Amino acid sequence: MGLLSRLLGRKSKKKKKTVGTVPTVDKTTSEMIKNWSKSIERVENHPLSQARVINTSLLNDLSSILANMNEKLDKLSKLDEVLSLLEDTREQLESAGLSTSSVDSAISNLKGLTVKDQEALDLFKEDGSFTTKAFAKKAGLSRSTASSRLNKLFSLGLLEKEAKGKKILYKLKQ
Repeated sequence: MGLLSRLLGRKSKKKKKTVGTVPTVDKTTSEMIKNWSKSIERVENHPLSQARVINTSLLNDLSSILANMNEKLDKLSKLDEVLSLLEDTREQLESAGLSTSSVDSAISNLKGLTVKDQEALDLFKEDGSFTTKAFAKKAGLSRSTASSRLNKLFSLGLLEKEAKGKKILYKLKQ
């Protein structure tokens, strides 16, 4: 403020400070477009914007994978229902005294049994029950391989375990 303004008590008008560049009315349209383009480019090149693009892409991929997994779980659920129906059918055929071989093979296929597993089940159908040692001898397997196969068939619900003293007998599940 000058001396005269102070004596008269008039205040001078101060210029307002502006933050950033804001297009004014007297700029041409092309200058405004250039400024906007630069602003957009700065935003696009900002690390957080790039991270958002990457995260969006990952989210889309993850959603696709989860949808695929959900579809497979639905199919597995339907297979479990079919397996349950086959097991019920097997029980009905068995109680009627009819052959269950075709149903047994369908059940084996659904449970993912190997040929060796099916052969092991056939041995149980012939002889009834085995200890691990007796099964290994009859099947021509090592004791550890026989134990592994018996435990697999037990975990699939095809065999039962029965403790007789120190020995464990395996037999077909009724």
